[in-house]
This record gives sequence, structure tokens and C-alpha cells, in this order.
Amino acid sequence: HHRWDGLLTRLDASVSRETRAIYATVEVANPYEISEQRPMPLAVGLFVDAQIAGRIVENAMTIPAAGLRAGNQVYVINDSGVLEIRDVDVAYRNSRIAVISAGVRAGEIIIISAIRNPIPGMRLQIIEETGESLSSQVTETIH
Repeated sequence: HHRWDGLLTRLDASVSRETRAIYATVEVANPYEISEQRPMPLAVGLFVDAQIAGRIVENAMTIPAAGLRAGNQVYVINDSGVLEIRDVDVAYRNSRIAVISAGVRAGEIIIISAIRNPIPGMRLQIIEETGESLSSQVTETIH
């Protein structure tokens, strides 16, 4: 086993249909340099197992993707049972989840169901809790 450190500079835009692999480009400083720590050069064409460290997001919350609205907003039911529309910082999102780095706190109820004509301050009623952290389905209460 040999080790080279490098910097991930590019990911290909597609996934290989045959191998389900994503190809990446990593820049390694002095790949042909030989030393006590590296007795073998990193030659072109070698296959490698790579470990890629991602960025660390402190105090982030994961919510269902359905809870993230257009314009990076979420709908929250506050302690008084009324709607708050909040801007959030999105660190990552995919089709299942969104990782929120600012704008919500642990234990708050995020609305994941559709709300017709959402207006901040409108009274809401929870109709079913999903059991997922920070998510509940709600319906409008008309008074």
C-alpha cells in the first residue's frame, strides 16, 4: 500500500452505466517523486482507492427535501401554532434530504405538506406527525 495526498479539482458530470462509478480528477503534487515515505511513483493508469474528506458543517439540521421551499425557505409552526416563513442556509440537498446550516433549530416543526396560499401568522393545526426529525404534515385552519 502506498499513499499520496492530493486535491480533488473536478468531478465528471456523469455516472458510468457499467460500473456506477463517478470519475474525478485529483491533483497530486510531485506524483513521480520517490522518497522513504513514497518508494513508488504515482504512475499514469494506476487504479487507486480514494478517500475524500468533505467539508464539515457545524450545527446543521437534516430535513426532508419536501420541507425546503423555493427561494431556500422553510415553513415552521411556532410554539403558538402559527406559520413562520423562514429563510435558511442550505449546505446540501438531494431528492430526499436538505441539510440546513442556519435558520432552524432542533425540535422545531417543519411543514412538509402543501399549503395553499401560505401567509406568515396564519394559524395551523398538525394533522399527522411522521416521526421524522423536524417534520410534520399540517393543514390550514380557517377561522
